[in-house]
Amino acid sequence: MRIRFTIPEVKNQPEARPQNCPHCGSQGLYLHGYVPKHLIDHKLSTVQAIRYQCKACQKTFRHYPPGVDHAQQSAATKVMGILLWVLGLSYDNVSNFLRALGCGIAKATAWGDVQEAGEKAKKLRKRRPLGRVRLMGIDTTGYKVRGEQIVAGMVTDGLSGEVLELEILGAEEAEEIKAWIKDLVEELGVEVLISDDDDTYKIVAADLHLKHQICIAHVRKWVAKRTRELIEGAQLMLAKKAARASKRARADPQEQELIADCLKLREIIKELKGEGQEELERLHFRYLWARPPKKGQQASLWYRMRLMTLRLLESWQRLVLYQREELAKLGLSGTNNVTERAIGRCGKIRYKTMRGYKSRESWRRTIWLLAWLGMQGGKGWYNAGELVA
Repeated sequence: MRIRFTIPEVKNQPEARPQNCPHCGSQGLYLHGYVPKHLIDHKLSTVQAIRYQCKACQKTFRHYPPGVDHAQQSAATKVMGILLWVLGLSYDNVSNFLRALGCGIAKATAWGDVQEAGEKAKKLRKRRPLGRVRLMGIDTTGYKVRGEQIVAGMVTDGLSGEVLELEILGAEEAEEIKAWIKDLVEELGVEVLISDDDDTYKIVAADLHLKHQICIAHVRKWVAKRTRELIEGAQLMLAKKAARASKRARADPQEQELIADCLKLREIIKELKGEGQEELERLHFRYLWARPPKKGQQASLWYRMRLMTLRLLESWQRLVLYQREELAKLGLSGTNNVTERAIGRCGKIRYKTMRGYKSRESWRRTIWLLAWLGMQGGKGWYNAGELVA
């Protein structure tokens, strides 16, 4: 995703007189003097600040030029450090890069700037009105925080991929996920929940009275993997029987039928046609004879086929929900790809090169920062200065 941003301009003198006293709000102000302000910036080392005194409360304050506040760094330096980190540099390398520009900061300062920007991004997201979201995508992923594995959940607008909420969950359980998203579902008027084929989301959708679309991309990958295992198992059995040159092996068609049925199953799930459910039922009934394994035994190929077709039959209406005319008009595609992409943008790809997070708050801030910037793609030029304002 392409994000175009502007870096705040830093000037050496204030442009306009302040309108009010920041302490009491009075408009009566005296000019109280000029003071130099030393600055960490790639262009200016010193700027001029003007001191004013309030007529009402007698307190004094400084009025700074654009891009400057009480902090030692300019707004431009802060934004550059934040964006360098977002683009993939470590805090050490952010510090080294800025030092090469003549505005070096410590590694800890670079970390602090990113944390403050993440807190600001979270507030900006909360302030922004959401409107109605009829399609909601949901998914979870894992992170390591102080050596502990955590489960993080994310919900998005099922059309745009805009992040609606994210949270650390105690466990990937239906009751906890339901409690987390219940208020959001009611507030946004959500009608359809889009997720993977985990049974947890089926329970959540049913309890919250939502239509449920299972991501067909996940199911197709799962079916391809499982049928490949069954086909390989059947081929191995055929090869062993052929090696024994057994008359019974040559006459037994079960393995060939299983291979053909696996290929047929792939075709059914790939096309998801109206008659697919009936074809899937016929496949399932063909393997009802397969018995479950006894304790300590491995399930046979035929019993595994029986279970797979049963699971797909139970999920059929959730797989083809997107084909309904009223939902197709909304743009429901049948996949949860927008949520997957949002998770990738929000630090999951970056996380693979990291050793983990130091705290849960640090995780929240950096993920919200990446999520907020990801939402600005395709919306014209983004003023990155609002992250440090």
